[in-house]
Amino acid sequence: MRKLILTILILYSSLTAKAIEELTSLSQLKEHDLIFLKFDKIGCPWCTKYKNELESEITKKYENKIKFFTVQKGSEVFSQFRKELRYEIIIYPMTYILKLNKNKESEIIEQIYGYQTQEYIEDIFQNKLLIKIDK
Repeated sequence: MRKLILTILILYSSLTAKAIEELTSLSQLKEHDLIFLKFDKIGCPWCTKYKNELESEITKKYENKIKFFTVQKGSEVFSQFRKELRYEIIIYPMTYILKLNKNKESEIIEQIYGYQTQEYIEDIFQNKLLIKIDK
């Protein structure tokens, strides 16, 4: 029974891990037209709540329109991001929505401070970014 439960937990965690990928290189920011980039830190309860809120439906609903990444405070890519792009991480979780410009450089089009609900994120996607989802 324990093996079955462990197997189910491993499968579940591997499925949810794909919903929001870990950013491993700044070059990934040039591979997608629209990016949802969430910054977390270990031990942050609001970061966990936000991740759960996003993975419940948002990432599934918008996966064909937006690339979802997360960056962990203290990681190598976190240091590169702050040093090379000079973006400030003011609070955790913090989210940047980035869009590629004509020169294939990422520009901030939206900043989200702290934990936000699914409804808030969907409002940004649908009303500010005018993203239509396929039904």
